[in-house]
Amino acid sequence: MNPPQPPRKLLDQLSDHLRTRHYSTRTEQSYVEWARRYILFHQKRHPKDMGAPEVRAFLTHLALERKVAASTQNQALSALLFLYREVLNQPLSGIDAVRARQPGHLPTVLTKSEAAHVLSAMTGPTQLTPALALRASAVQVWPNSSTAAACAPWSAFACASKIWILSSTRFSSATAKAKKTASPCCPTV
Repeated sequence: MNPPQPPRKLLDQLSDHLRTRHYSTRTEQSYVEWARRYILFHQKRHPKDMGAPEVRAFLTHLALERKVAASTQNQALSALLFLYREVLNQPLSGIDAVRARQPGHLPTVLTKSEAAHVLSAMTGPTQLTPALALRASAVQVWPNSSTAAACAPWSAFACASKIWILSSTRFSSATAKAKKTASPCCPTV
């Protein structure tokens, strides 16, 4: 007869529960790491001996001391909620920790008159693509009728979230993630 197996460690149990629910490998790694950090934060106390106040203290520490992003704090919260609900069978409630600040994204927007001024400084195909982008975004700015007549079906595309910047005969598309410079995509009219 085989001797009884010792119970599996808590982080291994967490990993098993995540796998049986078909969570991705990366999510599994992340949740196990957050549980490990939570345990270490509380001087290696077992989570079954802790509850909502300790989770609140950990999340508040992440927001105030570690200054993590709101999405990072949300991931830590999700990992701990899963640990308590699925592994320890102790659902948590009333976790009103200090939340990390949401980033303030302010879009860069040109007024109609500013867009018209930029477009009026452009000529030919350099003018066409930004004019089409503005047209696609429902801003009706056509500096002259020849630009409108030159619109071909292959060159009409929506670029409402971009800012077009004139630089010689090239234009730049500046977005929040990257800055790219492109040659005019349309033939000379």
